[in-house]
Amino acid sequence: MIKGLGLAFIVLCFSFAGFGLTNRLTRRVKRLEQGLAAIRQIRLTLSSSKAPSLRVLKLAEHRTGGDFPLIRQCLELSEKGVPFPEAWQTAAHDLPDLSAEDKTLFEQAGEILGRDGIRQQEEALLQWEEQIHLQIGAAREKLKSHARLYNGLGVLTGLLVAVLLV
Repeated sequence: MIKGLGLAFIVLCFSFAGFGLTNRLTRRVKRLEQGLAAIRQIRLTLSSSKAPSLRVLKLAEHRTGGDFPLIRQCLELSEKGVPFPEAWQTAAHDLPDLSAEDKTLFEQAGEILGRDGIRQQEEALLQWEEQIHLQIGAAREKLKSHARLYNGLGVLTGLLVAVLLV
């Protein structure tokens, strides 16, 4: 009886490991989509308000409901006296659920804000949005192809270990 429970526990542990990897990919896709929505809102707010970068971020955060942690953290750091470019870089670097490549993309978005005229910023942000669309597409494809693999491998590995231990 106890041995059977132990074997079932092993199968569950390996299964949860596979499900955890799938969940990580799902969170990455969601975070990229939230980031795209936030940057799009920043671009739209920038073009309509013509306000400075920090004011644009406050408006964009309010309009997006604060879903994207980069904006909130950047604003908090800026309120503590950290210069905007450094605050954005730190906030982008601290984004959860994203790869280093994804974080680099968000760092690039911060380099666009406040650097040139509003028209140039809008155009650069539009180009950035195209890049992130590609990144989201690749992340979705990876989720689609790897989700079943991770889930299946987790369960099968657990079963294999259980059989070997019997």
